[in-house]
Amino acid sequence: MTMNPEPSALENPMLPILSVVRGLLPEIGARYERLRGATPEAIRKRLEREAAKGLLSTSNLPSGRQVFRLSRLGVQQTGAPPSWAASPTPGILAEMLSVSAVAWNTAEYRFPRRSDFQELVKDLGGADVQIPARLATSRFVLRTLKNGQEEETRLEYWLAELRPAEDLAKRAEIVAKNLKSTPPFAKLAQLGLLGISIPVPSDGVRATLSTHRLSLPTNIVVVQEMNHLSL
Repeated sequence: MTMNPEPSALENPMLPILSVVRGLLPEIGARYERLRGATPEAIRKRLEREAAKGLLSTSNLPSGRQVFRLSRLGVQQTGAPPSWAASPTPGILAEMLSVSAVAWNTAEYRFPRRSDFQELVKDLGGADVQIPARLATSRFVLRTLKNGQEEETRLEYWLAELRPAEDLAKRAEIVAKNLKSTPPFAKLAQLGLLGISIPVPSDGVRATLSTHRLSLPTNIVVVQEMNHLSL
């Protein structure tokens, strides 16, 4: 008997979340408004049902945990980039865990889908604007900052890499240089509306990284789930 690949009404909340975050641990899913009130175990069972239908795949983390991610069929149904169905590298796993750990907080973090980001770039630089492929496929986040009663939205490069703090600082400066030399990001940098978000696995890495003066405004956020990637 062929299983119906369409998710049930109960499972529907999963795919919209995964179409943004790419991969999800059950305990992280419990933070999302769509799944509020569900236990991690209930979320895990929902994810397993979608995996059984072919909508999701799984990858094992060095800690022994399993992360659920979109399959080829899931990519087709959500409109996510086809590359998201490929077996993830350690860098992509770091991105999945870090993005999913904060994307529930839509008051501060809004991760545009690939198509939305492309439209945003066109709005900033015109219909004919072209940016390097390495930036076009990178993760960016629209982060809302509050200053008293005022709110400001900053476009930030999401730098999710498992590196020592010193190496992260060097990598961030390379990213900043590339962004500031590429229209339309250069214009945003001049306006103070461009930055870098760096997820790190611990307060210690955050404290060390904070001692570096970077040339773009930097948001360092501790994502303990990234420790699942350490042996």
